[in-house]
Amino acid sequence: MRLAIERGEVRVLGVHDGRFRRVLEGRETVFEVKFAAGGVRPFLGSSVGALANRSLPAHDVFGVDIDAVVPAISACADVATIVALVEPLLLAHAPPADPLAAQARAMVAKAANDLGLLRAEQLAEYAGLDLRALKRVFREYVGASPKRVVPRYRLHGAVAQLQEGRDVAWAELTLTLVY
Repeated sequence: MRLAIERGEVRVLGVHDGRFRRVLEGRETVFEVKFAAGGVRPFLGSSVGALANRSLPAHDVFGVDIDAVVPAISACADVATIVALVEPLLLAHAPPADPLAAQARAMVAKAANDLGLLRAEQLAEYAGLDLRALKRVFREYVGASPKRVVPRYRLHGAVAQLQEGRDVAWAELTLTLVY
């Protein structure tokens, strides 16, 4: 989930299922805040799964004062100045801590960091949830299913290995991801 400021507007962007492309021309300024897994749900007050492949005006989530930063963004000389404009607006609307958001964040971190985690069922066992409950938490707080998140991190790991110049066991990775 992201908050994107570009082309004169501020939007909250849901998880996107496919590839997308954005062409930037001239001297456009683009600034995004990437929320941790579970981070938008407390602000939104409803399922982030409903935002899949969609976006909505940020003022619907963070209040109308967020629109006021848009004109000032293009005048900023550096990222730190933009952060100084945006951060107080987000903090002013910060909801109370949500324990399920923290649990969702921990589950996504587990999927990202545990290379032995290959299936959603393993993640459910780690979380102490049945598979249906795990799927429900992911729909509400992550915006993507655990069966999509777990293989994605295995692919990220393979890319990291390639970038480090290490060999990737492609056949093993393919079997793991059930391709």
